Amino acid sequence: MEEIGRKDITLAQKKAAKRAIRLNKALGFFYYTVEKGGLYKVMPDGKRSFVRAPKFGLVRVENKRLKIKV
Repeated sequence: MEEIGRKDITLAQKKAAKRAIRLNKALGFFYYTVEKGGLYKVMPDGKRSFVRAPKFGLVRVENKRLKIKV
């Protein structure tokens, strides 16, 4: 079994997010994003509106190895 690294998972997550945003724009749906410590709603035409501030602060997560059975 091959081990999947943190860089591979990060790259896969970025690609999936880009594809999802692109698809949502094409279908005319909105999506949410976190920027500048707040939650924003992004419309297909690019307009952003503030939804709410975070309830809790940022939490740092330790990076540990993951083994995913394939």
